[in-house]
Amino acid sequence: MLKSYSGKAVVGWILLIGLCASVYFAFIPKASAVEPFVKSDCPSGKICLWSGTTFGGQQSFWNASELGCHALENINPGSVFNNTTNRKARFPGLGTIVAGSSFSFSPAWEGEMCIEVQ
Repeated sequence: MLKSYSGKAVVGWILLIGLCASVYFAFIPKASAVEPFVKSDCPSGKICLWSGTTFGGQQSFWNASELGCHALENINPGSVFNNTTNRKARFPGLGTIVAGSSFSFSPAWEGEMCIEVQ
């Protein structure tokens, strides 16, 4: 036989369950809490690559002292910012980004980047 409950008891249980769910969801980690990188996150003296075309997404830093060509194995850049004063970033077959400038690729670049003295 089913037991009957008063309307107040049912409403009380619903409110209690809602409160518990609110507390639970307030403390679990959220993916949206991670801030995307932006162009201003590129430190001075670095060449920064982003997977997104608007300086967002996965980011990779390269020191200005890392002269030579580097395979871009972990990131296919959609945008790059050269935050150096005397280096250029050359993308063979595509072009060169001089110190203090930026560029967005469409589609994302696959290949290598060469850091050279400007």
